[in-house]
Amino acid sequence: FGSSDWMSPEFQEIFGEWIAAVVASLQANGRSYDEFYLQFFDETLVGVAAEITALTKSFDPNVRVMLTIPRASIAATQKQVDAGLDISAYHAPQIEYDNPQDGFPMLSSGGRELWFYNAGGAEEVGRECDPLTWYRYMYWSAFYHGATGVHFWTLVRESARTGGWDETNQVYYLPMIY
Repeated sequence: FGSSDWMSPEFQEIFGEWIAAVVASLQANGRSYDEFYLQFFDETLVGVAAEITALTKSFDPNVRVMLTIPRASIAATQKQVDAGLDISAYHAPQIEYDNPQDGFPMLSSGGRELWFYNAGGAEEVGRECDPLTWYRYMYWSAFYHGATGVHFWTLVRESARTGGWDETNQVYYLPMIY
């Protein structure tokens, strides 16, 4: 956006042109609005996320916006919801049956979607204690708390012959799996 100031009229004009071009490109490739979303920030609840969501919606209210969020309380997410957030991906490694966040109902109402996600290997370098329980539990807890989607950050290793539970391998990159 060059040297334009954040949210200045020039910034907003350039951003609007950019959003229009991105949407046109996606639609020219056969994608409808329900087949993509935009994610401008990762794991943030800062005010700029709400500002950019509101700006996006002002140019094209049909564009879906997703944020990955570390907390799902009403207090933490209200600004993003008011700005038009469509999909909240809650980082849910510690979620249990008896500790739902108070924002879950708000984040899954009014056409919004609540997703859960986790980052396999974030602290154990890809070796979860029990991968079967780890991955199955995420789906069950999402269902139990009314979430409509699940995704994982997962590790891809330098050598395709060994998996994430091999201590000799190094992380190559971290794709998302939905």
